[in-house]
Amino acid sequence: MKQGTTGADFVRDHLNPDKAPKVFAGDVELQAAVQAGQIDAGLTDVAIVLGKANESKGRLEVIGQYDTGESYGALYPKGSANASALDGAIEEMKKDGTLGELASTYLTKAFGGDPEAIPLWSAK
Repeated sequence: MKQGTTGADFVRDHLNPDKAPKVFAGDVELQAAVQAGQIDAGLTDVAIVLGKANESKGRLEVIGQYDTGESYGALYPKGSANASALDGAIEEMKKDGTLGELASTYLTKAFGGDPEAIPLWSAK
């Protein structure tokens, strides 16, 4: 897992490993440790690992993901007069499937795989 991340907190607080997991300074070190067989698996953002797996030419594979309660969002100035409209538009696109379609069309290409297609695991 990556040092100082909410993913590291998730592993500690929800997965309860038998042994203390190895912690790495960044994605490059984490990926290298997986490829070198120093660790069995690495845990970080799906968007990051999909890209790394794609770059690895088949040496790495994303096999699952956990629902950590985190999500990505839109960034706009605090107190923006547009906040309500933007929040409403994002919620509507979630409900009607537009965000899923956009993810499949654009994120799959950008990440090297569709984040929605990665199986969701339970931490329990």
